[in-house]
Amino acid sequence: MFNNVQLIGNLTANPELKYIGDSKIAKCEFSLAVNKSYKDKNGNKQKQVSFIQCEAWKRTAEILAEYVTTKRPIMVTGELEQQRWKDKETGKNRSRLVVRVGRLVLLNERNVQSHEEAHLDMMGIETL
Repeated sequence: MFNNVQLIGNLTANPELKYIGDSKIAKCEFSLAVNKSYKDKNGNKQKQVSFIQCEAWKRTAEILAEYVTTKRPIMVTGELEQQRWKDKETGKNRSRLVVRVGRLVLLNERNVQSHEEAHLDMMGIETL
């Protein structure tokens, strides 16, 4: 089976970094706003926004928390993961789809400082 997702969008809020478990593994959950433009049956331009839940782990999570803020455009690639749990209050089974990020690309915007880009380049982080 093939499970691959590639998205370009903007963060809806500043990411929050957490360290999980005894081994303190970095985890960052965030929502990505992905825009889609199309023309309706009358030829009018329409815009649709999808909000996609994502999570990054380890060094990718740390980079996200350090360099990415609200509305900064990024591209992520990863895989869809269905998370399942039992609701503690109702006892009902719950689930959600998230993108588990495998690769992060920071996209340029007008106000990105050149020294930040140079620092990322030295660390081996790709910027477009």
